[in-house]
Parts: sequence; structure tokens; C-alpha cells
Amino acid sequence: MKLKDYLSLLRRSIGLLIVATLIGGLCGAATALTLPTSYSARTELFVSVNTSGDPYEMQMGSSFIQERIQTYMDMADSRSVLEPVIDDLGLDTTPESLASSVTAYSDPRTVLITVEASQSSPDAAQDLSGAVADSLVTVIGDMEDPGDGDASQIRLTVSNPPVAPVEPDGLPWWVYAAGGLPIGFAVGLALALARAALDNKLRSREDLQSISSAPVLGSVPAGSGPRDSMLISHLGLDDVRAEAFRRLRTNLRFAQVDKENSAVLVTSAQAQEGKSSTSINLAIAAAQAGSRVALVDADLRQPTIADKMGLENSAGLTTVLVGAADVSDLLQPWGADELYVLTA
Repeated sequence: MKLKDYLSLLRRSIGLLIVATLIGGLCGAATALTLPTSYSARTELFVSVNTSGDPYEMQMGSSFIQERIQTYMDMADSRSVLEPVIDDLGLDTTPESLASSVTAYSDPRTVLITVEASQSSPDAAQDLSGAVADSLVTVIGDMEDPGDGDASQIRLTVSNPPVAPVEPDGLPWWVYAAGGLPIGFAVGLALALARAALDNKLRSREDLQSISSAPVLGSVPAGSGPRDSMLISHLGLDDVRAEAFRRLRTNLRFAQVDKENSAVLVTSAQAQEGKSSTSINLAIAAAQAGSRVALVDADLRQPTIADKMGLENSAGLTTVLVGAADVSDLLQPWGADELYVLTA
């Protein structure tokens, strides 16, 4: 397919693309609304070490803290920390299940540990984060206790207590909707391409020329007005459809230049495709050019020429075929030119 073919496909499929894009956006929004809502609360712990104020001792203490922080973070979701939390909050769960809701992390540039807890409600997230932080402080304090009555060398304190979150975790619903729009468009485009690949209709002059070696004598744009305005005798000289029929008349003359008297059969693949209107307008165009024209309606199943041209249809081609009348007696003149019509 060439670029103009793709552009034509987009024009024909604009409705499908719009609907598919909107459906994609709606599906994205629906996905966001069906996801479980989760809230996260955070508690910050400050890690410090007891020193005498000596610079060397302080440097060693800082290195000691950095080594310990990673261990403390790993302990945040341990059984020893979470079992007291479950008892304190009265949770109906296990430490292993609760561990998936607890995360601890730290910025290497600081001596802070952040304990983050996720729950289905803001208050539950706040309570869990605070309880885990308190339990971690207690467990670390017990572990670091030298047991000789002296104070622990390292100490964890809550520097920033948890606050109930206002907004849920994750992206807002409109981000999912925006993400669904291009996906919907892509699906619509794929459907349009698939439909085009399976489409065997002839939609343009180029389509006809691609499957047939016969020359294309002309193309006539479809009309959109009332039935009587479809006849070129009712159209102006500069009308596009009238000019198309005059061009077709001229091309037919050149195609049959060696024939003094010629007949042209106009047919179509299916009913209601415009063969009667085409026959009438082609006959009118030929008569306007000075030719003597006989238009015969050979559609005996659904004749329409008499109705479109306002002629009597009580006798016509069928009458001639059964031998009940002569052709010359049934030809009806039409218009001011040499145009005669034999109805069905």
C-alpha cells in the first residue's frame, strides 16, 4: 500500500479509530478503578552512636552506623519484629504475610531509616508503620544491649512519626485512561488494516485498474440530491456530474470510432448500484451532442427508467418480445433532443 492508500484507509476508518480509542481510555480507567486501593505511611528513625566527642571516635562511629543500618533495615520485616506488632494491633495475619506490607530503606547519605507500611486504609497504614518502627527500636535496643548495665553504644529514635496518608498509592485513574487511549487507537488501527486486507470491494479507479486490463472510460461522482435532480438535464453546464457524463460520452465515441451505429450495454454486479441512472444520463449526454439515441430498459425484474423519466410503462420491451407490438410504435420521445425511450 502507498501512503495515499493508508491515508484513505484512515479516512474510511475514522469512526472505528475514534470508538476504539475511547474504548481503550475507558478500559484504562476501569482498570484503575478495579485495582485494590492501598495507602502507605512512613516513619523515620534516627540512628546514633554514643561517643566521647573525640574526632577519631566519631569517625569510627559513623562507619559503624553505616554498617549497622543495612542490618537494621533487613530486620524490619523479620518475625522477631512483626510478631509483637501483630499482638499490639490485634491483626489476624502471620508475620510472613505481614512482611509483604512492610519495607525499610535508607539514604546512604544520611543516618535515617524509613519504615514504610502499606494497608487498605490511611489509619491502618499509619498504625502499622508506627508499630513496626517502635518494635524495631525495641528489638534493636535489646540486641545491642551489652548486658552489663551500661548504655547501648548505638541507639534508634523516632525522628519523624507516621502521618495518615491523604492520597492512595499508585497512579491516578486518569493516567491509566490516558495510557489506554493509544492502546485503543493501536487496536483500532490493527482492526482497520485487517478489514482492509480482507476487503475485496472496488472503491476507486485505481482498485479497478489493478485487477482489470480493460481501459477505464470514466468515473462519475455519486449524487446526493432528490431523484429528479440526478438527471443531467436538470443540472447546470458546470456541474461536476454532468461534466463527468459528457466526458464518458466522448470517451465512448473514441472507443467506437469505427462503428457507425453502436450499442452500449450498461449493467452492474448488484441491484441499486446506479445502472439505470447512468444509462439515462449517458443517453441524455449523447442526445445533447446531436446523436439519435434509443434508450432501452432491459431490466425486466425491477424496471425503473420509466419512473425516473416520467414515462408511460404500460407497454414496452416485454410487449415487443411477445410480438404484440412493433418497436417503432412503443418508442417514446423524451426531451427536446433526439432521445427515444423503450420502457420495460
